[in-house]
Amino acid sequence: MTLIEIFIVFVFVTGLTYAIILIARDPIYSLKAFLRALKPSNIFIIVLFPIWFPIWIADKIFDLRIYVESIEDDSKEKRIEFKDFNKYIIIESLDIKKIEEIIDSFIEEYDPKEFNYSLKNVDIRFFEFNESILLVLSENIGFETFNMLVYFLSNGISDSKIYAVKGIVINKFHRNMSYFINSEYNYEMKLTGKDYKNKKLYVEFTSENNSTERIYYNPSLEYVKNFNFDKFINDINNLTTEIKAQHTTRGVHNAGF
Repeated sequence: MTLIEIFIVFVFVTGLTYAIILIARDPIYSLKAFLRALKPSNIFIIVLFPIWFPIWIADKIFDLRIYVESIEDDSKEKRIEFKDFNKYIIIESLDIKKIEEIIDSFIEEYDPKEFNYSLKNVDIRFFEFNESILLVLSENIGFETFNMLVYFLSNGISDSKIYAVKGIVINKFHRNMSYFINSEYNYEMKLTGKDYKNKKLYVEFTSENNSTERIYYNPSLEYVKNFNFDKFINDINNLTTEIKAQHTTRGVHNAGF
């Protein structure tokens, strides 16, 4: 084989391997993306009509939500009771001073009367946790405040890698109802994540949607990395045991607002 032939084979094998990896890690998203590509928004829509039209008919009959106008059209709403969850935020940084400064800025920038975001009487405990900082928030933090705080911290930790801030809520009664969120810059005013069963979801923090505690399941979201909830819960339990053994509840630092 010549060098050109070797190069062509290498490019083909590399591209095929990458495509297989993309499909394997998120098959539903990959399938829907492929089917949507069969119905282009240009002149080829006529050429490919015999292919996409039967799929379009099936989509309408069975509500498969393949051909949608916007990402929201493929969403299914689920209402939750935020008080039933334990709330945590993991920040991949050990700079506690900077984290405190960001939280202080959050308090200063968002007037609770105007935005309905408030950390008043909310206790935040800081712990070193697997080379990160874990924020343990008291139960009285509101749904909308928690979501915006995750978003605000994500923007504030600008020198860290992407997805450096993750909001995690663990249902106290049904572990499989737990979920996590992080800031996704591809979606405006949304935090994307997954639930305990690795189903993709998002929360919105626009003013008109803040008053209701709800999450939206959406398989058409771009790839979201899985999260090991069981390991996280075990680590939290071990941390709690260690704290009790030390006769303290302060951890690294304790902040009440």
